[in-house]
Amino acid sequence: MNDAIIPYSLNQSQRGSALIMALFFAVAISAIVGVYLKLATEDLKLADNSFIYNALIHLAEEGAEEATWALMNDNVDWTGWTETVPGFKAKKFTNLDLGNGKTGTIYVVVESYAGSNPIIYAEAQAQLSTGRIVSKQIMIELSGRSLFASGMIARGTLTFSGNVSVDSYNSSLGAYDSITNRNANVTVGSISTSPNMVDISGATIWGFIGTGESTPTISSSTVKGPETPVGIDVDPNRISSSLSAQFQIPTNPTLTSPTIDLPGGNTLSGSGIVTIGTPGGPLDEYFLNSNLRIGSSATLRIDGPVVIVMDTNMSIDVFASAQIEVTDNGSLTLYTDGDISIGGVGIFNDTTVPSNIIIYGTETIAGNQTVTLKSASSLQAVLYTPNANIAFSGTPDTFGAIVANTITMSGSSTFHFDEALADFFSGSKPDAYEMETWLELSDIADKVDLTSYFP
Repeated sequence: MNDAIIPYSLNQSQRGSALIMALFFAVAISAIVGVYLKLATEDLKLADNSFIYNALIHLAEEGAEEATWALMNDNVDWTGWTETVPGFKAKKFTNLDLGNGKTGTIYVVVESYAGSNPIIYAEAQAQLSTGRIVSKQIMIELSGRSLFASGMIARGTLTFSGNVSVDSYNSSLGAYDSITNRNANVTVGSISTSPNMVDISGATIWGFIGTGESTPTISSSTVKGPETPVGIDVDPNRISSSLSAQFQIPTNPTLTSPTIDLPGGNTLSGSGIVTIGTPGGPLDEYFLNSNLRIGSSATLRIDGPVVIVMDTNMSIDVFASAQIEVTDNGSLTLYTDGDISIGGVGIFNDTTVPSNIIIYGTETIAGNQTVTLKSASSLQAVLYTPNANIAFSGTPDTFGAIVANTITMSGSSTFHFDEALADFFSGSKPDAYEMETWLELSDIADKVDLTSYFP
């Protein structure tokens, strides 16, 4: 009898158990996949919402930047702003693309825009995937700042060599006096973050040194203040590597009265005196389309409020024994993109208040303008020439404030910063602003209803 081989097979009960187990695992896997998909969907929503919230903060800050720009360019860039509530400027930006088919809206309101301490409110809104409207609102408090608040600031290099002396005083207390009106509140330096931009050699600085980032080079010099301990020549507490500033490039103003040349022309020589300006009178305006040259022992006398605007590439040269004199009745505001050379007797300011003489350098390319103060000339003025290279040589005595592209002082040059300029605005409004407070208004009770400022 032959033995037959019978294949192994499951009985009915065993086959049913296997099927149940397979179904169980299929259901379990489906549940796990469902949970995973749900978690992934929720994570995607959370990520999307987080992106929206972060984007709203950035949008609100962009709105605040628009407001700051308008404040800095008053009567120029308030275009599109409304004022339904007196003293408040308002502007809305709509349909801002946030990606993923979402758009945002920004509401911006500026409170006290005409004053020195405006407040900016900015709110950005967007709609979540759930349909809910979300928003972020910030408040920024600004304070007015003068263009001339620091002392002597360069955008590029600042170099002292020889026997340079620097300090400060306050013209509101009278003329500079080394005993009764001399302080250590001047800052000299460069906002550049590049290395080796400030080189101080053989100088006496009764004040501060600042750089944008790097360490200044200081040799054979003193940097002190009244609190500096005896025996310390270079006080580390008076050296900073976080100096910053925002420079505006000046532009020629639009003259309102008929423009005329100087009496007798724009070249003065001999020993004569040419007087312009009317004491206590209206502003005299001059547009010069040729170089201004004052030589021999001639004097250009400013005897009232005067503004002089130079045509493109027109230079100013005071030489020999000549001078520009601003009388007790006078003030001078000068605009030029040309070179300036002040020698001779210099620019003599009878008022002894530097803000009564302001020289604006309107050159738009860094280094394309030069300003030279030489010999024994004196200058009590404000120089705001952010693209000019300024050089002092000989023994000039300078009072006021200076902003330039590069600054070089040598010989026995002296500079006295007028602290009163920190509160001086060249127009009816601050020349610049600095942020005092940045605050996110997250509490409903703190938020401002910005929509009420729109028509």
